[in-house]
Amino acid sequence: MSETLSYLGTRIKQRQSVDCPYFFTFYASVSEITQWAGVKRTEEQEHGAQRVTKPARLASITRFLEARGDNTLPGSIIIGFKRDSISFSPDTNFDISNRCQNEAQLGSLDITFDPTAPTHEKPGLIVDGQHRVFGSKALHNEDVPLLIVGILDADIEEQAFQFIVINQKSSKVPTTNVKSIIADIESINTNLGNRLEAAGIRYGENTPTLKRFNSEVSSPFYKLLDWELNDRDTEAKRIVTVTAIEACIRQLQSSFESLLDDTESAESVFLTVWSTLKSNYEDLWNDDSGNKFLKKVNIVAINEYLTHSLLMEWAKGDIDPLEESEVQEFVLGIFSSIPKEFWTREWKIKIQDNSNVRDLIKGDLETMLVNVKLQREWTKKLKLISQQ
Repeated sequence: MSETLSYLGTRIKQRQSVDCPYFFTFYASVSEITQWAGVKRTEEQEHGAQRVTKPARLASITRFLEARGDNTLPGSIIIGFKRDSISFSPDTNFDISNRCQNEAQLGSLDITFDPTAPTHEKPGLIVDGQHRVFGSKALHNEDVPLLIVGILDADIEEQAFQFIVINQKSSKVPTTNVKSIIADIESINTNLGNRLEAAGIRYGENTPTLKRFNSEVSSPFYKLLDWELNDRDTEAKRIVTVTAIEACIRQLQSSFESLLDDTESAESVFLTVWSTLKSNYEDLWNDDSGNKFLKKVNIVAINEYLTHSLLMEWAKGDIDPLEESEVQEFVLGIFSSIPKEFWTREWKIKIQDNSNVRDLIKGDLETMLVNVKLQREWTKKLKLISQQ
């Protein structure tokens, strides 16, 4: 059964051309937005004009809002509205043109919708901002209102055009500019740097992600990073080098083109891999008495091995690296048969962080998998361990 909600706002025609669409600017709570606005994704529906939602990006929006009560999303959500689902009623009592020649009218927009309709059949389709919408919706105990620019009577062509323009014309602020802004603002004793870190925003060489890896209980590297911050915590152990994690995430991004500009998803894949490995080798995790599993050379070697294998499976269409359950099954499919003793026994060589040692580790991983497959002693033909 259809429902109708009404919103007060401003209808604007930005250009004088008869082909120029009307915009309607207003704000609405995210719980209402998701009743009448959805997403038509390119990969899922014909004529879609949006990308697949990325869980890591959604989670980052929710974390950003949870970090502080004054963290906000001032950018507008762009939504295209179908012609037969909306009705604008102008209020002619006010002149809100602000000395602009083009048309601007205060008024109300009625949106008629079926709350049970699938997301791609909603009267409003999100052109830009799906992660902000659904990331905000996941925030507990708060119904966040979001700013909206509605494109009225937007057909598929207009939605696709706006999506492409928004994503192709945006430019990232150079790191040097960000550094100078922060230095300038911090010089007047503000809390900008701490606020950015709490929100998980990168600036300059700042690495809030590493702080999150070290401080969140659910992280496989909880209180394990080898850096000065852990000197303040008597329960922390400085075991895992920061450069190992950074190298692994770079490796994932360089291997998967889709992750190059999506660091959050790369970090999510990395955490899934290493959380799964922790569940498989729990005994090795907090033991800093000499086992080799959490040494940088081993972490990077395992990451290189799994990244290459994951890439091959993805190329065959057998796995989606952004699906957590598929990655977990993939990792366990390899490492559940490799005994933890590989990392607790003495190795024939001195452990050094170089490509030669990494190649030996990856070679022995392959050999152990073959040994298990052939049901023979797991140490047979290993380069790093003597056969018993």
